[in-house]
Amino acid sequence: MDPQQLSATIARIAQVAARFRGRSLTEQDTRNALIEPVLAALGWAKEDLDRVRAEYRHTPKFNPVDYALFADARPVMFVEAKALDVSVEDHKAVSQVLSYANVVGVEWALITNGWQWHLYSVFAKVEATRKRLFAVTLADPDAAEWLAWTTPERLQGQQLARLWRLLFAEQQVRETVNRLFAERNDALVGLIAREVGLDHADVAMALQVLQPSLSAATMAGRSRLVAVPGSPAPEPIPLPPAEPLPVDGGVADRPAAEPVAKRREGAAERKGARAQPPEPVTGEAVPIRQAPESNRKPATLTIAGETWAVTSWADLYLRAIRQAHRVQPARYEGIFTAEEFAGRRRRWFDRTPDNLRTPRQIPGGFAEVNLSAGTILGMVALLLDYVGVPAESATYSYQAK
Repeated sequence: MDPQQLSATIARIAQVAARFRGRSLTEQDTRNALIEPVLAALGWAKEDLDRVRAEYRHTPKFNPVDYALFADARPVMFVEAKALDVSVEDHKAVSQVLSYANVVGVEWALITNGWQWHLYSVFAKVEATRKRLFAVTLADPDAAEWLAWTTPERLQGQQLARLWRLLFAEQQVRETVNRLFAERNDALVGLIAREVGLDHADVAMALQVLQPSLSAATMAGRSRLVAVPGSPAPEPIPLPPAEPLPVDGGVADRPAAEPVAKRREGAAERKGARAQPPEPVTGEAVPIRQAPESNRKPATLTIAGETWAVTSWADLYLRAIRQAHRVQPARYEGIFTAEEFAGRRRRWFDRTPDNLRTPRQIPGGFAEVNLSAGTILGMVALLLDYVGVPAESATYSYQAK
C-alpha cells in the first residue's frame, strides 16, 4: 500500500461520492466507481485473483458475498457492498454478513456503500452492534488512517485483532469512568477525598460540574501498542484534503483549517512583520445550556476539556458536530434518523443537502446551519447528550465587546 496514493484516492472518491449522493446510483455503479478504487488503493485490486474474488461462494449452497479478500490462500475478510444511498446500518443485513463470515471462519467483515465504511470483528463475543471496530465516511479527515488497517499486510498478522481489543477496552473504560463521575460514585468520591484531603461533600459537589477529559489516543500511539514483535512500523498516512463543501449543486475543496496561532503568524509574515503570539481569550466560560446574550458572537467552544477558537455561532455548531463524530462515531451515525433531530418541517441533519435551507457538510451528511444562536446552543447540548458526552462538560465564551 502506498500511503500517498491511498490518501489521494480517498480524497478523489469522496468528491465523486458527494456529487452522486441522492441520485439513486446503482449498486454496480457504486462498486465500479467508489468501492473498487478504494479497495485497490488498499492493496486489494480486483484483477489479483489470488487476493480478491467477487461474488464469492464458499460452497454452492451459500449465497454469494460481494467480495472475499484472501491472504495465504484463505479468505480473511468479506466485503458487503451496498448502493451509495443505501444505509449500511441495517441490522438484518449486518447480521447476515456476520453470520456467513462466522460459519466460514472469516474474522473480519467490511460493509460499505462507497461513502460509509464499517468494519466488524466477526468473532468478538459481544452483540452485533458492539462488534464494530470503526465507522468512517470518506469525508472524515482520518478515513485513510482507519482504512489502512484493512491492508493485506495487517490482515495477515495479529495487529488488527489487537487493535480491536484495545479500542473495545478504551470504550469500556471511558464509559465506566464517565458513569462513575455522573453518579458521584461513593467509592470514587472517597478515593478522591482521601487523595486531596477534602470532605466527601466537597468532592461530590465538584463532580457535579467536572467531567473527566479522556484524551483520544493517536493512531500512531495505538499502532505502537498493538504492533506484533518484529513487525515494521506502520507508514504514516498523509492528511487528505479537507472534506468537500456543496457549491451550486456540486462540490468545492475547502482549504484545511490551520491552528489559530499559525494563521496569525502566517498573516504577520506575509505583511513583513514579526509574527506575534495569538491574543489570549479572556471571556468567562458560559455553560452550553445557558441562553446567549443578544448581539454577541462566540470566541471559544470547550467540550470535555478540549477548547477551540470559533468565529461565529455556525462555526461553533459545526465544531461541536465534528467533535461528536470524532469521539463517538458509531453513536453519531444515528443523528440522521433519530426522532430527536426532526424539526417541525424538516430534519436538522440529513444525508443529502436537498431538504435543507442552508446546508453545510458534516461527517456522513449535512447540517442545517440557518439557526438562531439559542437554537444552536440547544442543539449542541442535545447532540452531545445523544452521543454520550454530557452537555455539562461543554462551555463557550464571548468575543470582546
